[in-house]
Amino acid sequence: MGLDFFKAVLSATFWMTFFLAFLFFRKREAAGTRFLGWFMIASGIWVGGVLLGLLAKTVHLKEISLALSFAGIAFTPTLFLAFVLDYIGLKKWLKWRFFLPANIFPLTVLVLLVLPGRMNWVWSITKTGSEKFLFDYSFGLFFILFIAYGYFIIVSSVFLLLRELKVFSSFLKRHTQIFLLASFIPFCFNLLHLLKVGVFRYVDLSPVGFALGGTLIYFGIFNYRTFQIAPLAYETIMQTIREAVLVTDAKGKIVLFNSNFKECFAPQTTRLAGKNIYEIMPKLALNLPKNHKTDYSFEFSHNDNTYLLSIKFIRKTGENIVGMAFIIENSH
Repeated sequence: MGLDFFKAVLSATFWMTFFLAFLFFRKREAAGTRFLGWFMIASGIWVGGVLLGLLAKTVHLKEISLALSFAGIAFTPTLFLAFVLDYIGLKKWLKWRFFLPANIFPLTVLVLLVLPGRMNWVWSITKTGSEKFLFDYSFGLFFILFIAYGYFIIVSSVFLLLRELKVFSSFLKRHTQIFLLASFIPFCFNLLHLLKVGVFRYVDLSPVGFALGGTLIYFGIFNYRTFQIAPLAYETIMQTIREAVLVTDAKGKIVLFNSNFKECFAPQTTRLAGKNIYEIMPKLALNLPKNHKTDYSFEFSHNDNTYLLSIKFIRKTGENIVGMAFIIENSH
């Protein structure tokens, strides 16, 4: 693969990232998509810097290209985190008082790149090929720290996303696979570049991986409507049901609930998702027979009221129980 091939790939990726940003912004009413749009813009800036670096014939132009690349690199971890938080419904964390401190270190590294005599704190550049105008560079302390910081945020975000999707494994299995593949592709490209494997030591294809991952996610949205159907179904069905409704995994960990359940049985609890149903309603455990695998109903008392509880077991295949649906109504 020659230099012209990489120039062509990067040029196509540059326009592709901004087109994907446009597509995501068009679906900005769907959870997570507006942050994916900004993420694609950051990736576009990144790939623009890489392309400029391949065209650079002097160390000075290479320095400019690296600074431009990092202008995009700096914000990709926190934008990915913002996408995850918005998608899984933790919107309370999407505030400047949380995200501004998270971007202080990346901004500091970016400032060092443009300050005279400070770039070597991030990386040092050497010319390695007079004919192809290829440049190599060594990593400085601040770049190594940023890589560790960025990977910590991205890996934590992927873990948070998959933890939330796991409880819907039977319904969102395909979407989980899409997210995993979309994360794995840029990781491989970035690892090849950081380890300086072959020609990847000169060409950073990480933003190409992000563009491919963004394409996978977009068509996952388009074909399966992950970002639209799940939130709308939750709001439309769960919140309009007269009864109190709760869904847990097989171990009793709360996954979904409607406002009627919270108002009646957990009005003082700020966050229900992730808690165990038996912590919220300890008396309930006394009425549940062990190893019961068929749907059933019974009455129980709570705050001087009598309720009828119907339990439906959620099965993935055959007898494999993956969750329980609790439907509670006043028996009077």
